[in-house]
Amino acid sequence: GGQPVFHPVLGTHTDPLQGYQIGVEYDGTFLNMNEVSISGTQAAQLSPEFIISNIFDDGAESSLYLAVIFDTLPPFDGRTVPPGINHTLCTLNYNVAMGLPLGSSTELRFANGIGFPPINTIYAIDGGFAMEPYFIHGTVLVSEQPQFLFVRGDATYDQSVNIADSIFMLDYLFI
Repeated sequence: GGQPVFHPVLGTHTDPLQGYQIGVEYDGTFLNMNEVSISGTQAAQLSPEFIISNIFDDGAESSLYLAVIFDTLPPFDGRTVPPGINHTLCTLNYNVAMGLPLGSSTELRFANGIGFPPINTIYAIDGGFAMEPYFIHGTVLVSEQPQFLFVRGDATYDQSVNIADSIFMLDYLFI
């Protein structure tokens, strides 16, 4: 407990993304949410023209949202996130509450209707269409050993080091 956690939110999509919205519900008595960030992601490299996030610390019924649009202002240059598997869309940066017993857990649940006006978890794809992704909720477990092992060189967070990691790093550094 008390240590900072940088929890990647991954997305898989078969269409180029013009933007996305993410809503998450969580137990604020278990997690102290500090930030929702796109820093270091492929989305950040595209320099979105619109980005907004908000964290609602409401105890056990806390929530947050993030909305990102890449190309909203003329001249429209067609910036999109290309189709891919396990793209890091953002990171949830939080601390786990102190004093929780080992084995305690809580869920991070994708949700719709967060905030006002309500934000739904969607992908914005070509043609102005919205598509709801398939959700796989996350779990935070208090344990003595880290559950997500660091793999040196794994820039895409897919638990393997391959050519995609090199391409991601080169894109991040030089494009």
